[in-house]
Amino acid sequence: MAVAASDPSAAGEAPARFRLEPILLILLACGFATNAAHAACKTFATVYMDTVHGVPTSVIGTVTSIGMGVTAVAALSSSRLARRRNSGQMMMLGGAGMVASLLLMSLVQAPLGAMAGLVGVYGVLGLWRPAYQSLQMSLARPEYRSLVSGASSMGMSLGFGAMGYVGGHIAAASGYQAVFLAGAGAAVVSVALGAALARRSAS
Repeated sequence: MAVAASDPSAAGEAPARFRLEPILLILLACGFATNAAHAACKTFATVYMDTVHGVPTSVIGTVTSIGMGVTAVAALSSSRLARRRNSGQMMMLGGAGMVASLLLMSLVQAPLGAMAGLVGVYGVLGLWRPAYQSLQMSLARPEYRSLVSGASSMGMSLGFGAMGYVGGHIAAASGYQAVFLAGAGAAVVSVALGAALARRSAS
């Protein structure tokens, strides 16, 4: 991920060479951590409810659908919440909600805890994602936004895949609660990185 070192917009001027910006690395790492936390829920919560608590498949499907609906509502309401907050602060808010939801799933070892946590994770992702997309565009020069967008998507996919792989081993060794706790830890990292991005957004 890179941005230009100088403005190449003047007529006849050759495009500037790429320069790696630390703030974009922070953005990439934040996407990685947030999607690792998301994967702890999305990959393992339904299996956990099925195998550990025997929740009927129809109920699991209903809860997942509710979670997706909450994601949509949160995404639509994010613009109102963002009126008094910058993108970094919105990402912090979404990350903090993810921490709380995954801790709920880890500490409340009951179907209700898993269901509420799943809906919570899905919902706060609807707050986090629009802010992330907005910030990545504002940090990149127009001619390099497709590059920044692609690199950000790669980072998020890697985070999701990493938790899917590592979480499977954690679940086999220590149980699903440990996976959700690991996801909460990843979300804490996301909040910390979001704080750095919030300071940059405010400057």
